[in-house]
Amino acid sequence: DSAKILADARAMIRPTNASEVQRAISRASQIPPGDGRYAETQRQIDRWCADMLIIAQKRANQGNFRDAIAAAKLVPNKRGKLSEQAKQLIGQWQKRLK
Repeated sequence: DSAKILADARAMIRPTNASEVQRAISRASQIPPGDGRYAETQRQIDRWCADMLIIAQKRANQGNFRDAIAAAKLVPNKRGKLSEQAKQLIGQWQKRLK
């Protein structure tokens, strides 16, 4: 059920590991629209996407632009402002690699 899916997603992450955050997002995304926990889940996914951007920014601040780009690319495309922010940061960091 959706409560278990969301609990599983929350249990699988450490906020410093971008891959684990991405897996949690993927798991939580299984909760369909119309489910009673859908809105809560979408808010949680947005928080995790923001966490992913923080991870990416920390990597960039350390000069690790390749890993920063990799982390930012894990933000799903359909997350509105968070997706746009990820794309902008990726563009900035790609320029730094050239």
